[in-house]
Amino acid sequence: MVQSILFFLLGFLCAGFLVVLIAPAAWRRAVALTKKRIQAAMPLTATEITADKDRLRAEFAVTARRLEMDAKTSKEMANDRFVEVNRVREELKLAASEAARKAETIAALETAGTELKAQLAQRAAEIERMSEKLAKFEVDAAKKKEEIEKLDQLYEEASFSSSNRQIELVAREIRDRETEQRHLCSACSTQGSGQASSGYRD
Repeated sequence: MVQSILFFLLGFLCAGFLVVLIAPAAWRRAVALTKKRIQAAMPLTATEITADKDRLRAEFAVTARRLEMDAKTSKEMANDRFVEVNRVREELKLAASEAARKAETIAALETAGTELKAQLAQRAAEIERMSEKLAKFEVDAAKKKEEIEKLDQLYEEASFSSSNRQIELVAREIRDRETEQRHLCSACSTQGSGQASSGYRD
């Protein structure tokens, strides 16, 4: 147990000694590398400084131009959107006015429809009354037609009776005239025969 602890302490001391020996060299190496990196990043001569400034100015100019172009594009897009918003707003106003006009038209049509319904109901009642009157007139007309037919029949019967009477009267008159003619003819013949006989006598 004690031997193990001693070996552990001995190993730890050796490792610490090695770290103490190696650490300064590693630190010097890191410092040298960092120094070289900084020197490589920073210009050392006036020409390099001027070139670096020119490069920074060029980068700034390019960045500023890019930002200016982006701002111009954004402004144009904003103007387009503003125009589009105004157009949509005008369309909404027109749609609202159109909707209001259509609502007024619908209200007027509904009012007219109500009036028409009332008129139609009134006309229907009038038609019903006229239909009832027409039915009564038709019944009365049928009765009048029957009465007229009866009167026509009576008139025809009366006309037939009067015609028969007239025919009988005419026939009687004809018979009377024929009788008179026969009497006249007989009288004439009698008178003629009498004259003839008197002539022979003479």
